[in-house]
Amino acid sequence: MVHQWVAVELDAPDRARVVRFAVDLRRASPPHSHLVVGVDTPNAAVPESAEIVIQDHAGDAERWITAMFDALPGLGSASMPDHSGRWLVGTRDGALLAFTGPALAGRRVWASVVHAWHLAATTVPARVTVTLGGEEHTAEVRQLRAASR
Repeated sequence: MVHQWVAVELDAPDRARVVRFAVDLRRASPPHSHLVVGVDTPNAAVPESAEIVIQDHAGDAERWITAMFDALPGLGSASMPDHSGRWLVGTRDGALLAFTGPALAGRRVWASVVHAWHLAATTVPARVTVTLGGEEHTAEVRQLRAASR
């Protein structure tokens, strides 16, 4: 993933449908979508416009997420796997969530789901199922830190 538009429709707090679109920065974004950028994007200016930044390689996720918020003042969320296999999502307001499950093939979508939860002002469920490209992906969700701002 380099960068893509992502639209999330919540059927319920614990069920979502996700659609991803190729990015053409010369055209308007698809309705109700947000820009998700991977750290591997060759265009250094694109992360400045992103709502979400994703790092695919496991590491010190909490430290990396904090560094992304320091580096990109307009960023809403950052997401990365940690060394234990959890996929962490941090938000600008200080929340930190961990997603775990048997097959996190849809792992890049978790930050977009968190983004949708924030927009809908809904509570975070203990488990979520996402439909992406006709396939369902389920993860357990654990709030590691509540929003502080």
